[in-house]
Amino acid sequence: MSVWSTNYLGNSNLGLYARASDRIALIPFGAHPKFLEGAKALEVPLLPASIDRCPYLGLYTALNSTGLILPPFVDEKEMVQFKKAGLNTLVVHHSHFCAIGNNVACNDKAAIVNPDMPAELVRRIADTLGVEAYAMAVGPNKTVGMAVVPTNKGWVAYNRISEEESAKLSALFGSPGINSTVNNGTVMVGLGVVANSRGALVGMASSGFEIGRIQQGLDLI
Repeated sequence: MSVWSTNYLGNSNLGLYARASDRIALIPFGAHPKFLEGAKALEVPLLPASIDRCPYLGLYTALNSTGLILPPFVDEKEMVQFKKAGLNTLVVHHSHFCAIGNNVACNDKAAIVNPDMPAELVRRIADTLGVEAYAMAVGPNKTVGMAVVPTNKGWVAYNRISEEESAKLSALFGSPGINSTVNNGTVMVGLGVVANSRGALVGMASSGFEIGRIQQGLDLI
């Protein structure tokens, strides 16, 4: 159980490039050995992959231990690889929500989604992930996938959420969490954190105080 400070090709916005659950972690093909070494902190098998041959796995996917939500431009070979991993898969064909990682945040207990999503799409996401899904914002942010990072042990969220919002997130995700920033002041924590209940990758630009808050929120201390 550990937290690893790293970057991806010099970019501390790790949440654009990788996605993790308690079952598997998606990382870009050809990731630098130092990034791969850090990803061992997640303590799950690493699946090198791409979306439309680009490395933005965190931006374009949502993932828990049951399912994987994908954008419309995932190609057939990539789909075969994801299905071989034994995950339920859903391709979202609504172009407004194709940056799935922006619009869905989930663990193995619940999912929250952009409140502008159609009800039928929310239902299909819930079925694929095997959880209840709730349409809501986090603070002023409809892009909930970047505003909160939930695991099965905790969560870390946009640092200006209210006490009422914090209590709601704790009830939905089944564990307490905390608000924080990442990467020396970035309020959208999903940009700089990739985590599961065993470990986390945190952007190298993050301060010691931020890393401590993230460790606390994800119960990784």
